[in-house]
Amino acid sequence: MKGQPAAQFVPWFATAAAAVGAVLFAVAPPHELQAKLYLIGYGICHQAPSHSYFLAGRQLPLCARDTGTYLGATGTILLLLVLRGRGRRFGLPAPGVLAALLAGVAFFAIDGLNSFAATSAGWPHLYEPSNLLRLASGLSCGIAIGSLLWPLANYTLWAYSDPQAAMGWPEFLAALGLSGLELALVTSGAAALFWPLALASALSVAILLSLVNALLLVVVCGWERRAESWGQVGLLLGSGLLLAELELALMGLLRAFLERSLPV
Repeated sequence: MKGQPAAQFVPWFATAAAAVGAVLFAVAPPHELQAKLYLIGYGICHQAPSHSYFLAGRQLPLCARDTGTYLGATGTILLLLVLRGRGRRFGLPAPGVLAALLAGVAFFAIDGLNSFAATSAGWPHLYEPSNLLRLASGLSCGIAIGSLLWPLANYTLWAYSDPQAAMGWPEFLAALGLSGLELALVTSGAAALFWPLALASALSVAILLSLVNALLLVVVCGWERRAESWGQVGLLLGSGLLLAELELALMGLLRAFLERSLPV
């Protein structure tokens, strides 16, 4: 981004504004942490108790399917980030791995349609839906999202990146194992895991939306393939976080308006 005034100053300003927004959210009511985490998911998730997991009587901020999707995607991205040699790879997975990822997306779509048919529309359905299947299908789709979003981010953001595939079979199996661990933790019902899982779910929403927004911002502003340091990438992610804060606030306000305006 060297030599571009807008690229130099807009991300700094946006990142500072995002930090101010985060502080205001932290100090503004409601003051209970659980309520704040619930608000983060309010605009993007229906948060129906019947479709959500409870740990020691406390509901997680996202429904089972969204919990799986956001944790699966963010966990996969972080896994690819830390694995040696995968930090800046942008190549697509090999055909076999790509087929496995698409199978996960198909599982997500089939289970979602089946759940809608059974619980919302009253239509004939293939099998009885459950939160375990919702969580598992969300995790499988999350792996696919993270596996495709991270190489796209590497290609879009970095001035110098590696054309090798970001995910092969070892990375896919590692992501599958991580998602299996996440599934076990969410379904354990352990009271001690509520806060780690609730915080991880909310942070996953912020991380994923910030990354997607940063990529859109880079493309719209014509800043593709200019970042040369993690500091520059961090500023772009900070800009994405500001957009994520605005999006979550607007979607939350829209949901609140609709809930108050539409007849029950």
